[in-house]
Amino acid sequence: MNEPLFSDDFPAVTSNEGLAAAFARYPNYDRYYVSSGSVPDRRKRFEALWQAYWPYADSHFLGQYKHAFHARTWEMYLGAMLLMHGYQLEPAARRPSRGGGPDICVIAPTGAWIEAVAPGPGVTGDAVPPDPVGQVFSPPEDQLLLRLTQAMDSKRQQHQHHRDSGVIGAGDAYVVAVNGGIRGPQSAQLPLMLKCLFGIGHLAIPLSGGEPYWTSRRAINKQSGDPVPIALFEDTAYGGISAAIYSEANVLNHSKELGADCMMIHNPEALNPIADGAFAFMEQWRRVGDQLRRSPPR
Repeated sequence: MNEPLFSDDFPAVTSNEGLAAAFARYPNYDRYYVSSGSVPDRRKRFEALWQAYWPYADSHFLGQYKHAFHARTWEMYLGAMLLMHGYQLEPAARRPSRGGGPDICVIAPTGAWIEAVAPGPGVTGDAVPPDPVGQVFSPPEDQLLLRLTQAMDSKRQQHQHHRDSGVIGAGDAYVVAVNGGIRGPQSAQLPLMLKCLFGIGHLAIPLSGGEPYWTSRRAINKQSGDPVPIALFEDTAYGGISAAIYSEANVLNHSKELGADCMMIHNPEALNPIADGAFAFMEQWRRVGDQLRRSPPR
């Protein structure tokens, strides 16, 4: 067995006062790391995932997870999820010879590189505001979409870097796995990632009657007034991304069956599409003509 994920001697916390004391004792650590290590049930859930994933974690994992706990445990969750469903991953010991690369390399039964990203709320004027306490509110959709768009664009650029360096081959599938769960569920109607990738706007009801329909939206204006294009999977510049995995559940609240909280969204412009039937344990979304079609997991 590998060393435990929580190497710090956190006290067992049973109250808000105790948690505040733990935060004060470890001011330089990610609060999500401190709270997860201090609550026994949380600690147990994360440790179980770590014991499955540690042979596949890169050399940067142990130096980063205490300060970027959400992002690195999302990667850990993805790896453990794939292993549970019978996928073979390339161990970390074999990765340096390949010059680094994305977070996860799936070897079999289908080959794919997976890059994990868990965007935070941001720090600029376009940052996602905190949820108001004790009030009814609507999720800040524009700010959330901007964070998803930025995450996808950063991984698009990273893919090009890995292609230029020869780590990712011309025929390799490349998947970006995005976790939006730091804010919890974001839309009761349609997952925000579908809006981001296919330029879907708001649900409209015709005044003259008829069926409700989704409007089209091609860009979001930042606070500065500058437009940020969405509908990323209708842009050939994103053709290097084969598909996106998306979840609105943070790792702490993952489903009993790993992956039941995830969906795979296929890129119709992909240069290297995901093989039919691969990753079928997740809900699948594909654009067929001008329609988005959902396939349940199997």
